[in-house]
Amino acid sequence: MGKLLMVLVVLAVGCAPQVRWTHSQGWGQAEFDVDYAVCTRVASRPGIVVTQAVRPGVYVGVPLEDVDERVRWGCLQARGWRPVQ
Repeated sequence: MGKLLMVLVVLAVGCAPQVRWTHSQGWGQAEFDVDYAVCTRVASRPGIVVTQAVRPGVYVGVPLEDVDERVRWGCLQARGWRPVQ
């Protein structure tokens, strides 16, 4: 079950449309990466955990990042980033 979940997550991420961003000050990839990481933390909802069985009777909790995309996009836009269409 755990492997199936990981495959589905990888497929969902890989199939997601890629959005390009531009900054009014001409900032580049390094600045975007910093702002993206900050905005991801701002938009993350803690406490989401998937339990995986290591072996029968032994389970490990794996935190998943549950991110509200609207909050992340709003944060990026507040920092001066705009999606390129």
